[in-house]
Amino acid sequence: MATIRFNNVAVKKRAEFCKQLQSKRSRARVGLSVAKATLACRSMKRKLKLVHAKTVLYR
Repeated sequence: MATIRFNNVAVKKRAEFCKQLQSKRSRARVGLSVAKATLACRSMKRKLKLVHAKTVLYR
């Protein structure tokens, strides 16, 4: 249970990072191309779904 909560925190942080990558300025700061950013976001969404399913299961 605790591990999942921790995972959720990590996932949320990465989701926020993803939102940042959507804007041009922060993307320039991070130094990622648009393609890489979208790719990272896509894998993040998949992971988010997975984590959500897991939390539902454990509840």
